Amino acid sequence: MQVRVSIQGRVQGVGFRPSVYRYARSLGVSGYVRNLGDGNVEILVEGNRRLIDGFLSGLEDALSPLAEIMSLETEEVDVGRNEDFRIVPSGRSAGKSSTSFIPQDVGTCERCLEELFDRDNRRFGYPFITCTDCGPRYSISREPPFDRLNTAMDPFKMCERCEAEYVDPEDRRYHAQTISCSRCGPSIWLSGPEGRLEVEDPIAMAASLLEDGKIVCIKGLGGSHISCLTTDDKVLKRLRRILKRPFQPFAIMAWDIGAVEGFAKVNPHEERALLGWRRPIVALDKGIPFPLSSLLSPDLPNIGVMLPYTPVHHLLMSRVSDPALVMTSANVHDEPMIVEEGRVRERLRGMDYILWHDRQIVNRVDDSVLRFHGDQPVMIRRSRGYVPHPVRLGWDREACILGVGPELSSTACVAKRGMAYLTQHIGNTSNFDTFNFLREAISSLMRNTHTLHLDAIAHDLHPEFLSTKLARSLAEKWSCPNFEVQHHYAHLYSLRAEHGIGSSSEVMGIVCDGIGYGEDGGSWGGEILAIGESERRLGSLRPQPMIGGDAAAVHPVRMVIGILADQYEEEHLRRVVRRYCYDGLVRGERELDVILDQLRSGYYVTRTTSTGRILDAVSVLLGISYERTYEGEGAMRLEGIAARGDPDSVDLPVEIEREGDRYILDTTSMLRGVVDALGERRSREDIAASAQESLGRGLAELADICAQKINPDHLGCSGGVMYNRQIVAAIESNLERPLLKHVALPPGDGCISLGQVEAAYDRMSG
Repeated sequence: MQVRVSIQGRVQGVGFRPSVYRYARSLGVSGYVRNLGDGNVEILVEGNRRLIDGFLSGLEDALSPLAEIMSLETEEVDVGRNEDFRIVPSGRSAGKSSTSFIPQDVGTCERCLEELFDRDNRRFGYPFITCTDCGPRYSISREPPFDRLNTAMDPFKMCERCEAEYVDPEDRRYHAQTISCSRCGPSIWLSGPEGRLEVEDPIAMAASLLEDGKIVCIKGLGGSHISCLTTDDKVLKRLRRILKRPFQPFAIMAWDIGAVEGFAKVNPHEERALLGWRRPIVALDKGIPFPLSSLLSPDLPNIGVMLPYTPVHHLLMSRVSDPALVMTSANVHDEPMIVEEGRVRERLRGMDYILWHDRQIVNRVDDSVLRFHGDQPVMIRRSRGYVPHPVRLGWDREACILGVGPELSSTACVAKRGMAYLTQHIGNTSNFDTFNFLREAISSLMRNTHTLHLDAIAHDLHPEFLSTKLARSLAEKWSCPNFEVQHHYAHLYSLRAEHGIGSSSEVMGIVCDGIGYGEDGGSWGGEILAIGESERRLGSLRPQPMIGGDAAAVHPVRMVIGILADQYEEEHLRRVVRRYCYDGLVRGERELDVILDQLRSGYYVTRTTSTGRILDAVSVLLGISYERTYEGEGAMRLEGIAARGDPDSVDLPVEIEREGDRYILDTTSMLRGVVDALGERRSREDIAASAQESLGRGLAELADICAQKINPDHLGCSGGVMYNRQIVAAIESNLERPLLKHVALPPGDGCISLGQVEAAYDRMSG
């Protein structure tokens, strides 16, 4: 008998066919295995019933470690006899929509590392060594199937020795699409201000230059890094000028866990994440004392650390004596990573050397970032190593929907056949280059997931976002409806989607972040929302004046003035500002006059319930951060100071009122309590900790009141504020019911596109 097996999942580019081949040969079944153009794999097995049943029952255990079967279908066929078992050329799909996908990029495996540093191995020191278990995947893929001709390896014709390995079933590089060596693979070179340098070992020379205090741009797997010493303040100051990032923390790369333990605290969960094949950046608490430069992550208690994940990184790190190197994304603030050598010189003026190679980056994929709250991972940026692995949805019918994401920390999402595929981290799409990156990423994701039609497109409620305009134009192109989804409801929908909760369940959420365009035209950001039979706004923080609109986010002293203006007589307010946050005024007394005049007139004064703006205001009053130079700066630096304080030492008020059909958490009284504590000369560490504790406790009490009103099936939390350990802990400890949190996706805006898709699915059903 013959049985055709159709398999969907992570089945291409992970050594799936070679492992099936070896398994089938070991059992003595005949047939073949092949990739299909939609990303699926087809197996034909031939033998008696007992042999085929044995093959199917043991298949999953026989697969390569990176393979993952998501669905498996069988049918009896009669298509001609086979004498043995073979890997045959890729075939076309049968036209059925696929849940398969090109796999994530994989860090260099242990066996390749052994060869890389083995002087007797022919790939000794070869910076592009890979096998079926490791190396680039999504970053080099143009479209499925994952065959060499569909990847950036196509221009590199295999030499005789590589081809012999490629066709040898006993070799671990059997049908490894990324196989190459120094004779036939990509080349690497080092360039200086005058052009390419003629050096025998470009990586060794780059390491030497780094140790001499030079700044080197390094082309990597899915993008490029800019690198320098972690112990030299002078070079770090120069790097900050080049990248236009005065305070944003830099990621660093260490040689191994032992080196990391010399400057940071590492718990077992963090260690497993650092050593895993995804190799993300992990935000670790700094060691005390901290032997590296304080300029790496100014005024923050943690540092983003990763271990080498490409052969280039391993070779480079093995040649430097410092415990770590800066290895931060090579881009000017808010622009996408640079992947063209010529653009490096154009955009990163002042950078010294370029270590570059000629393997094309088809899909830019930034480093992923996570941190831990105890033993729980919290994804900050989901990208390399995680994308495009799907999220399984709780859908009960077929639909194919695109969500184009928010404006900041953007991703896009394609959902089909009950699976959601998110793009890599995109960034700030108000920047035109980043917006074009979003368009490219959507096209690539649709090709790589074999998405041939769309039933709907979803986007943010804000009418002026470039992503909103893109969604409307795509809806015309695909002749499908487009749905507006309010930012904070999208957060809550994403939480529901991630946990596979059906649309019949009532889900209530605490959604707290910076700012999102609200249904009433205001700026939301501290919300208690419910979704289920309908969308309802049950509670929020008190709406506070934002004097100058977005200017209040960049210069949050404006928030302090707006919030406290009705608490004090004008002269008293001026004294508070002069005493505690005068440095936050760009033009001193003159600017203070203008701000107060603007508040009195109401000109360009909007109101916001934003939690982020409250944290910014506290940060200003405590003299921590007067200007936002990167997203979330005030809140992040406040959290750093609060980590050293006692949250019970200052009693800040938590007051909840009812206004109309909504419950309101009064943040004005809390901020006045901060001023009072400053007047009592309490330490800013204690005040910071107490402010975060008070805010978390207030949100929990607000949520409990709202939950008593509707009795939801689930209560969860989402939004960028949920990166804050203390606030999340305070919410959980003061709630009367369990709290649902993000596990696989960022609580910040990286989850929004999934929420847009989930909301659109509900509306299509309705």
